[in-house]
Amino acid sequence: TEAGTQFHSTIKSSIALGSLLLDGIGDTMRISMTGELEKEIEVGRAILKDAGIIKEGLNIISCPTCGRIEADLVSAVAEVEKAT
Repeated sequence: TEAGTQFHSTIKSSIALGSLLLDGIGDTMRISMTGELEKEIEVGRAILKDAGIIKEGLNIISCPTCGRIEADLVSAVAEVEKAT
């Protein structure tokens, strides 16, 4: 994959590798990004999980943060994600 910042390399890797995984090609990957190795592993595992290759943990689904929300959803979801 193409290295870059955490944000852009996550998007590029998701597009490039996600399409292959969804076509049933491969079951492992290497993410390259400018930054900490642990983030490469975290992003790679997230792509494998969200593509349905890894079936472990929770799939947290939350609403977009529109004007109708009356709670601090961003903090609540971050807390749940950290705890799980």
